[in-house]
Amino acid sequence: MSPEVAVTSWAVWSGAGVSVNEAPVPGSGRGLAPWPDRPAPILPARGRPVPPSASALVQLVQAILSTRRARVVPPPPTTVDLKLGTRTGSREIDLAFLQSLAERGDAFGSPSLFAYTLSTAAGGEVSLALGLRGALSTVSSGEVSGLAALVTGAASVSSGRSEACLCGAMEVSGSDSDVIALFLLEPAQPYLHAPRLVGWKLSFDPETVTDSRDSPRSTMERLAVTLAHGESAEIGASCPGGHAALLTVVPAAGTTVRPGRSARVGRG
Repeated sequence: MSPEVAVTSWAVWSGAGVSVNEAPVPGSGRGLAPWPDRPAPILPARGRPVPPSASALVQLVQAILSTRRARVVPPPPTTVDLKLGTRTGSREIDLAFLQSLAERGDAFGSPSLFAYTLSTAAGGEVSLALGLRGALSTVSSGEVSGLAALVTGAASVSSGRSEACLCGAMEVSGSDSDVIALFLLEPAQPYLHAPRLVGWKLSFDPETVTDSRDSPRSTMERLAVTLAHGESAEIGASCPGGHAALLTVVPAAGTTVRPGRSARVGRG
C-alpha cells in the first residue's frame, strides 16, 4: 500500500457559503449559509423529522462524491468510511432534546430528537440516503478534532484498513465558527491526478502550555486553500489541552510546486 494518500475531492460549507474543490468562500456569518440554488431535498420524507445538520451533511457528501465521479477515472471505491471530527458534537440536538424534556416532562422527551444525540446519527443518515458503505466514527480532540479525523483517516487508508475515507470537521451550533468540511482520501495511484498527503502525525503533551487560537473552521479552510492553490505546506493545529495534529500536503504530481511553508491557523 502506498505511503501517500490522495485527496480526490473536498468541500467546505460555512457561514460564508459553499465551495467544492475550490478555495473556501471568504466571509463570515452565524450558522451555515443557505445552499446555492436551493436543491431538492435528498433525504426522503419519513415519519420523523431529520435535523438540519444531518441534512446538511448528506448534501455535502453528495456534492463531494458527484464531483469525484465526474472528474476522476476510474470511479471511487464502493466502500467509503466516514470519520467526523467534532468539538461541539450533537450540541444543537442535545439542547433541543433538553428543551423537549423541560416542556413535556422527564418521561416525555422527544424520541426523534433523542436518536440524533448519538454521535454517529448524522453519518447514519448519509448511509441511508446515499447508500454509502463503510465504517462511521467520530473524533473529539477539542479544536484539533477536524485535523485529528484527517490524520487518523489518512493512516487508515495508507495501511489498507480503509478503501477510502471521507473525513474532516462538523461543527453546527449556530455560531460564526460553524463548518462542515470533508475531504475524500484514497490510496495514491499513478492515474489519480490529485493533491496528496505525504505525512501525518498526532501528538499529546499535557505539560505543554499553548496560547493557540486554532479552530476547526480555520484549520479546514486553510487545508482547502492549500489543496486548491496547488501548494506544498504543513497544516498544523493544537489546543490548550495538549492535543496537536499535523498534515504534510503536496500538490498533484506534475504540478508546479509553490514555495513550501508551515501554516499555523487562527480562529475563523
